[in-house]
Amino acid sequence: MIASTQRTDIEKATNGFLSRWPIGVVAVFFLMGGLAHFAAPETFTRAMPAYLPFHTELVYLSGAVELFGALLILLPVTRYMGAILLILLCIAVFPANLHMALNAGQFSSIPEWLLYLRLPLQAAIILFIWFAVKQERSQRVSAGTDGDNRDTRSLTVVIN
Repeated sequence: MIASTQRTDIEKATNGFLSRWPIGVVAVFFLMGGLAHFAAPETFTRAMPAYLPFHTELVYLSGAVELFGALLILLPVTRYMGAILLILLCIAVFPANLHMALNAGQFSSIPEWLLYLRLPLQAAIILFIWFAVKQERSQRVSAGTDGDNRDTRSLTVVIN
């Protein structure tokens, strides 16, 4: 019980920052990535495997999904949906990362070891997204509020 009280005191003192910083990291990461898809689309189209059609359109679509997911994850009421969207996006772009690693000669400006490192990092990103949302949600639930300030500890009906 003491540890729970201390955690609550720390969260109050930091205004909940300790439970929310991972959400901010995810949001900034995907906001930057999404903007990069629009600022330098040719960088991303080069990474796409030949068997995928509509390279430019898919680059813009994935950039838009990154931006949308980053915005969704910032709002408690849509955070879970944003996390699912970003996780699905990470899975969807994995073939492009694999294509780059397997064809490292086409991407000589990026060290080959880094292209291969990106493959397991994709799983780490997915886990971090899930961790960020689950950690923050579990702390909100234990504090008794869900994302939109409703008390979730109990439902009390008062009859006068």
